[in-house]
Amino acid sequence: MKISVSIGWCAVVALLLSLLVANVGAKETPKAGKVAEGAAKSPARCRCQGDLGPSGERIKQVLAEPLQSTGLEFSEEPLENVVNFLQAEYNIPIQLDTLALEDAGLTTDEPVTVNLQNITLRSALRLMLRQKNLTYIIENEVLMITTRDAAEARLIVCVYDVRDILGQEGGQERSARPDRCDYRLHRD
Repeated sequence: MKISVSIGWCAVVALLLSLLVANVGAKETPKAGKVAEGAAKSPARCRCQGDLGPSGERIKQVLAEPLQSTGLEFSEEPLENVVNFLQAEYNIPIQLDTLALEDAGLTTDEPVTVNLQNITLRSALRLMLRQKNLTYIIENEVLMITTRDAAEARLIVCVYDVRDILGQEGGQERSARPDRCDYRLHRD
């Protein structure tokens, strides 16, 4: 059974690579410096499915900025109230994944205690949400607060131009350059 499964996966990978090598040259590559969903400042030859859109890009920009002068200071405040405060204070759309929270035995009334200043909103959210084993993702033009399991269950499909790794580019031989793509995937 293991042999047939392995052969099946090899066939799928081989087919995908052949399609990629045949089709990547015909498609326009994204502009250099564009950040694709789930990828950290990937070179132009790496693309991930699903565009964040202007709203998603703005969310990423706000997350990278420092907390406002008041910081985040809450004591036993319900999660829903904290989310409402963050939406109003930072002017970004935030949703609670209530189904995932319920599956984990949590509610929107979970008490949040946090006191953070002089860090980015991204770091503050990570620290705050870690207390409840939660995380966030940017999806459908909102910042979605969800469980770690629900976030990990969402697949991100990325396509990489591997012709240079195979030694070919546009039909010409090239030296292998495996450093062309950043293969690490990130949620934000």
